[in-house]
Amino acid sequence: MKTIKKSERGLTFSFYNDGKFAPGERYDYTIKNGEIVITPHKEGRFKISKKVTKTRIKSLFDLRNKEILKAIGKADSIEVEVGEENIVVYLRRKISSIIHRSSLISTSSIFSQQTVQEIIVPKMLLASGGESFTQLSFFDKEYTGFNSDVVKENISEVFKVLSLFSGCGMLDYPFAKDDSFKIILANDIEEAACESYRENIGSCILNKDIRELKIVPSSDVVLGGVSCKPFSNVNRQKSRLREHPDYFLVKEYIRIVKQAEPKVIAIENVPEFITTGDGVLLEHICTSLSQYEFTVKVVVDCDLGGYTTRKRVIIIGSRIGKIEFPDEKVSKYRTAKEALDKVDASWFNFSDFSVSRKDTQEKMKYVRDGHNWEDIPPELRGKGRFDNYFRRIAPDKPAPAIVNVRKSCIMPPKEYIKGRERCLSVAECSALSGFPKEFKYLGSLDERQQQVANGVPYSIAYKLKELIKQALRKTINA
Repeated sequence: MKTIKKSERGLTFSFYNDGKFAPGERYDYTIKNGEIVITPHKEGRFKISKKVTKTRIKSLFDLRNKEILKAIGKADSIEVEVGEENIVVYLRRKISSIIHRSSLISTSSIFSQQTVQEIIVPKMLLASGGESFTQLSFFDKEYTGFNSDVVKENISEVFKVLSLFSGCGMLDYPFAKDDSFKIILANDIEEAACESYRENIGSCILNKDIRELKIVPSSDVVLGGVSCKPFSNVNRQKSRLREHPDYFLVKEYIRIVKQAEPKVIAIENVPEFITTGDGVLLEHICTSLSQYEFTVKVVVDCDLGGYTTRKRVIIIGSRIGKIEFPDEKVSKYRTAKEALDKVDASWFNFSDFSVSRKDTQEKMKYVRDGHNWEDIPPELRGKGRFDNYFRRIAPDKPAPAIVNVRKSCIMPPKEYIKGRERCLSVAECSALSGFPKEFKYLGSLDERQQQVANGVPYSIAYKLKELIKQALRKTINA
């Protein structure tokens, strides 16, 4: 981490480099939440210059435009962190600066509680001139300002979240939108899912196999949507659970929890996760992490205010007192129509749906709202016999669980078909899962469909976030 001088001309800094940030390479940047994140990009708008010294050549970054000037104009100090994957420029603001600019809170309320920002330091930091980027511990704690220009009346401690098997961020999204939490590191092996995560939440996600994640930062919370493929009925029925490569990922989750030493951990998965092998997997988790008190609950999306009947098991482990998932249901279920009526052409994934073959479209025509493949004449049915196969959603009830709609041919109600028959669009699946139109899915169409199918409904993720926040806040006020 190196502090650089603030300049009225723009952002300029240099460092010695033998890696990917070499002179002549192209790059681009994003500005968000008081950070300028610089990443290599073959078609980037900017090119790395060079600065010649007596002994070596430095990589020189020189950004001078209105956007950069506006961003750094509010900073009281600027720090640069060079890592293997990107360069992060932290725009620091002093507490006194924020007090001066806002009358929303008093001086005493600011200093009565601490606002701590945690900085992830990648494995490799590079030398720069006569000074050096030193290898720090994973976190360099300091008092800072806030992640936005809006100062809130209630300032509380920010809880650090480590997310594993993060997917496109559907479990993490409520945490990311709550100022009580900061996601310091996320991880997923799927590249397209990581692209979606960066779009919706931020650049804190690493696209790599979790088995390669050897060192992790300490955190208050560890989330994990462990791959559910080993626990599906098809894998269990064929007696090949232990041969499935994803089966061992649970052990990786346990390994990282032991490193991060969080106060609270949470796993979400299909309900079969806790019955696999007569519960041996759940027993292994509880035994390996015996310092935690565990609660296990199978919850239903529509019971918590969602739009589907999707079931997920939530496992919560706590070192700060048992966290119970309450037995509660909404007084009136939301319907699929309430979700689908929100979707229009302004949604990013509005046109993302598979174009079925003509013979498939012909089968679809026979299926009534709320019915499935049984409506199709026997001579046209084919081999599909699952309940969700060729399923058309009933508009006046919660939708069935959103799985991969292309593979299962899950269709919207008849009133939403404009012209040819089709499966649900990615936007419709997202709305049924409770997410707003701002949430975007990137990658190929297949990848977008699979991302939303893999994700947890918003109502479940939000309820989990609230339970964890309440428990953590009690430790502060105790």
